Amino acid sequence: MKNFFLIIFLLHAVFCFGQSNDVVDFKAMYLPSHSYQEVHEQNFHTEVTYIGSKEFLKRLRKKKIKNPSIAESKEIVKATFNSGAMDADSIFPITLKFVNTSNSSGKKVVPDGTTIYGKCKCGELPKIDSVVSSLLTADFKKTMANNIQNIFDQINLPRKTLKTGEEFSKEAPLSIPFGSTTLDMIITTTYKLINVSHDSAFFDIKQVFTVKSVLAGNNLTATGSGSGVMIYDIKNMFYSYYKVTYAMLMTTVADNFSLSVNMSGDDIISVKITDEEK
Repeated sequence: MKNFFLIIFLLHAVFCFGQSNDVVDFKAMYLPSHSYQEVHEQNFHTEVTYIGSKEFLKRLRKKKIKNPSIAESKEIVKATFNSGAMDADSIFPITLKFVNTSNSSGKKVVPDGTTIYGKCKCGELPKIDSVVSSLLTADFKKTMANNIQNIFDQINLPRKTLKTGEEFSKEAPLSIPFGSTTLDMIITTTYKLINVSHDSAFFDIKQVFTVKSVLAGNNLTATGSGSGVMIYDIKNMFYSYYKVTYAMLMTTVADNFSLSVNMSGDDIISVKITDEEK
């Protein structure tokens, strides 16, 4: 009789948890008939410092240029991503609606109510069809559609079966305007599985910023790194929380001065996921 109850208990554990407490089948994707309520907060800090002769610094003061020059900014985007029912070809419609956006200057990042329409094949990335807003120009809508598509590409993380302690990495390009040139960098993000519960997997995040290319004669250098955490919703196959804090230093040397730019901030995303089929 004791063995019978032991077997029942073990079967109950298997069916309730579905995965070992140190293994996760990681595959981040949008599912049909789901609602994703997202809040995305970005905080930025920039400090620009000039180093030069007394005469050069005196000219800066005459032009009323602060040295160092410090700027703080913040953006918050609240949006809802909804997916419809899947058809016979495993394709389902999607809508991304910007509910409320704001930044520290009091301006709207995107007009409230702006809606993006598209479609998605199960297991693949969404494809944008159109952007609808009476307050945006056709050119802005086209740029916005491309930017959103790029974001979808960046969250396309590889599918992995991971044990606690195992990790995987993904590279993403980053282009930063810097004076008269553009600094091309690669961000390598490494996700390490730390813990698995019955409904969530917890990852540590490490980032390294590497300069990809610099034009000859620019005397431009850059370094950067970041760290954070990600919580993966096992049942809904998507992250429910994502936070990265980063810092980057860029420097350039000219004939009579040098310039350093310290950039830091954090990127925080929280997602409430609802299965609309229930």
